[in-house]
Amino acid sequence: EACNDGKDNDCNPATDDIFDADSDGDTCEVDCDDNDPALNLDDADGDSFASCGGDCNDGDASINPLGVEVCDEVDNNCDGIVDNGFDADGDGFSTCSMPVSDCDDTDAMVNPGAAEVCNDMIDNDCNPATDDIFDADSDGASCVTDCNDLDPTSYPGAAELCDGDDNDCDTMVPANEIDMDSDMFVACSGWNDTQGNDPMVVGGDDCDESDANTFPGAAPLEPFPAACRKDSDGDDWGDQFVTGMVAPGQDCDDSDASTFFGAAEIDGPNNCMRDADDDGYGDSTVALPIVAGGDCDDTMPLVSPGATEGPSGHMTCSDAIDNDCDGQVDLMDSGCTSSRGKKGRLGNAGGTLGTHTSPARPIERRAPRNP
Repeated sequence: EACNDGKDNDCNPATDDIFDADSDGDTCEVDCDDNDPALNLDDADGDSFASCGGDCNDGDASINPLGVEVCDEVDNNCDGIVDNGFDADGDGFSTCSMPVSDCDDTDAMVNPGAAEVCNDMIDNDCNPATDDIFDADSDGASCVTDCNDLDPTSYPGAAELCDGDDNDCDTMVPANEIDMDSDMFVACSGWNDTQGNDPMVVGGDDCDESDANTFPGAAPLEPFPAACRKDSDGDDWGDQFVTGMVAPGQDCDDSDASTFFGAAEIDGPNNCMRDADDDGYGDSTVALPIVAGGDCDDTMPLVSPGATEGPSGHMTCSDAIDNDCDGQVDLMDSGCTSSRGKKGRLGNAGGTLGTHTSPARPIERRAPRNP
């Protein structure tokens, strides 16, 4: 129903034209908002202002658009601002705020919500109990003497922890708590960086803080993968010859990522061998302690004892290559004189016959050495 339009919009004579939708006693033709009973023409408190006339509290005659703003945490003049004129520095705290008022209304940095500054001769948080000398972390050392008054484990005379902090407040972090070689591990044991001083450090017990290739877990394919080992070539197997506290690994050549324990998984899965072309067969020409394999050409992955040569007319019979490493080339090979060809011979460790496709081997780092 539309108010006072001369029409019975809702076909109900009882609601035609003049009605009181919010039941506040004022009909729609005079009510300033006939959908809000709090807004009406009544002047309940007798201050000459109705709620439709801007009275924000029609139950208190002292509160109206002409009221005098006083320091009482009330909007006395109905301008929408509580204690207007009593927050001179505009910090959101007035001189009449409860339970604590602004103790310096000329300085926006001083109020009940500010943080106390140590020993500046100002009561920053308007709390005399915390003025100037306090112990924020309750470690027994005041803010004047504590090097970190937000860390209860750091204070003068405290025991040094493996956390990257200057716990004893001597202005220095111990060298064994610093990642000197940037491998994300430090030398001290039990790393626990509660303060987040060095988020790039993931742990302690680094057995060689001068070498970024040596740290706990450097060789994850070794037995006891969490041990502190050196892996110079990044093949995930530890160096065999090491010094100091570094645990030795099984890698017989840690200058070559294609040489490690089980590199030639067909030819010698239990030996430390070199397999440069990753065909599963080890190099035949090597030096101790590397175990020799049966691959006659470790630059070509399709040439190995497990490859096929022939049959007659096949391209392997005219490529001048000993494809199956049996010492016979092309037409000298019996496979090239047969209509069925000849399978490659068995590897040194009883490998399977036929062409081999080596599975991927972990020869790269799992995480960057210098993040």
